[in-house]
Amino acid sequence: MRSHYSSIDQREKDQYESSPFFLNDKDDLKPTQLDIFDFDSTLFLSPSLSPTIWHPSLIRQLVGEDVFGPGWWRDYRSLDLGPMDKLEKTHWAHYWNEEVVARARESLQDPMVMTVVLTGRRTVPFLPLISRMLASKGLDFDLVGLRPDPTQESHDDHVNNNTPHRTYGASSVFKNTLDFKTSFILNLLHNIPSLSKVNMWDDRMGHVKKFQDFLHRLTRTKQLASGSNVYHVKPILPRYRPLWEHKVVTHVLETHNANELLYRQEQLWNRAISTIPWTSDDDDDNDSDSKAACLTKVAKHLSLKPIPSSTVLKLEPSVVESLRAVLEPYYTSQSHLQGWRAKAETPQWFGRHILLSPHVLTPYELEKHHGRLGTKWTIVLEKVSKPNPNLGMVAMVTLHNDDDYNDYSDKNKKQYIFPLIYKPSQGTTIAKKHFEWTDVPGYQRRFGPGVIAYAHLLGLDGKVKDGEEHQLVCLDLETKQSVLGKRTTMDDVVDGGSSHSKK
Repeated sequence: MRSHYSSIDQREKDQYESSPFFLNDKDDLKPTQLDIFDFDSTLFLSPSLSPTIWHPSLIRQLVGEDVFGPGWWRDYRSLDLGPMDKLEKTHWAHYWNEEVVARARESLQDPMVMTVVLTGRRTVPFLPLISRMLASKGLDFDLVGLRPDPTQESHDDHVNNNTPHRTYGASSVFKNTLDFKTSFILNLLHNIPSLSKVNMWDDRMGHVKKFQDFLHRLTRTKQLASGSNVYHVKPILPRYRPLWEHKVVTHVLETHNANELLYRQEQLWNRAISTIPWTSDDDDDNDSDSKAACLTKVAKHLSLKPIPSSTVLKLEPSVVESLRAVLEPYYTSQSHLQGWRAKAETPQWFGRHILLSPHVLTPYELEKHHGRLGTKWTIVLEKVSKPNPNLGMVAMVTLHNDDDYNDYSDKNKKQYIFPLIYKPSQGTTIAKKHFEWTDVPGYQRRFGPGVIAYAHLLGLDGKVKDGEEHQLVCLDLETKQSVLGKRTTMDDVVDGGSSHSKK
């Protein structure tokens, strides 16, 4: 973490001198306060990869830099939310934390406050997109601070394959987002000596604490007056869009696949910014998780397929529907979100199986505790949690076999969490939450049977042989041509691969 002006980079000096604040001579007003708003999950409800769809190992690979792409937070597609004209007309509706937006507007109206948005998102490729987002919302910040790492020049040099490595992003100058942001603040304090107080808004508690220490150190060394604050913003995600996630992840894997082929053929690595080929007809108002993912083989000899992720008691669809018919209306009658939060991520029905273990148990472990795969159990609903708009609702159940089929009073029976309704982002943590319990609302306590099984999530499974043909399924012709070159023809697209471009 930087603490002195001499350690900052020329890139940030250039960033300040190209800002509306500098170009419009606003420094003549001698503002005394600097208000800094983080972008992702603070000002803007940025999407992430849902643990209800993707295996944790795949999420790590997609978020990691230079695995199958630039990495989620460096990849333009992570903010490529649909047809640009539609999004711009609606001002990216339902993607804003309106409480933070209102606070930013207050700052913007005060001539004695310099108001900036500061994010670890990279200038290349995000500056044009984030600038359009902010402009559509009428947020004219004094400075839009993105991490100038790489610059347009270093990015262009990287895209032109002047670096020999198979990497998507140019090398970084700053160690991390915290390093960039502290350098950014020091630069502003140096160039605008009238600033004596800093307020910050951020969603990451780890960053909040480190920024508090940073500002305290600046106060102690007389670089700031007392009274600076760092406010924690509870992160809120946008509404659940599984079809959008499938589309983005498929596109990331397919463009990486094409890159692997290009490298094998010509020892080149395409580093151009990848975007989703949206059409004017794309509309996910009916987005749900019922549509199957497009399965494909990628060039690292891995298949995208459902792989075991946990051990569960799986319920028949008819049992699920009968449960849902009673419990979902009960939840919605007791739990409501108001205002803009009702259009953000909300708890969804996922009550399809009872969690026995968050791990894939071995046959020995299964036999010891639950019975082998396929063993049937009758389920008794003991209690449900009180409906909560932030947590959703779960049930507490016990399992019974034929021997104790009519005895439901055994207090020593092990109890299991049955996740019913919860936010998709809490898919791996919902069973660990603390709940208030209540009686079962007007539903028979006994139901089932349930069958011991493994729950599956989409992940990568290495079962494709080295010599097997690499398929480019779901990759539209335009994208394939941009990666492999204009020599590509429709004959190169395997059966099923053109469906994406026919929408």
